Amino acid sequence: MAVRDNPRFPFHMFACVGLYGQNSAECNPARSEVLLTGNPLDELSAREPLLHSVDLTDSICTATACPAVVGNVYVYRDHDHLNKSYVETMRPAMERGVLAATGWGSGGPAQKHPASPPLTEVKEPE
Repeated sequence: MAVRDNPRFPFHMFACVGLYGQNSAECNPARSEVLLTGNPLDELSAREPLLHSVDLTDSICTATACPAVVGNVYVYRDHDHLNKSYVETMRPAMERGVLAATGWGSGGPAQKHPASPPLTEVKEPE
């Protein structure tokens, strides 16, 4: 089991909110600037039949941005580590991803690359 790495930033996301505010463009960088378009694990898991990957990007980023704060919860504690409180909100998405990737609990065959439910509670920067 492998989990796709989260976006990384050249600055401290937690501090960004203190400096510029949670709705600032600085603290809500474009998804395309901080994340590769494809999951790097896809190629590896295609070659390794026992490797299943879970991509939680849609639980961290919207379709266009990767925000510092979602629903009054800081997403990051620094430039690339997720905040424990935010990770707790991702537990259902992680469970769904693991069960879908492995087929555990469903009685059916494993799906190699399930989509995580999209993040919807983020207000896009103005």
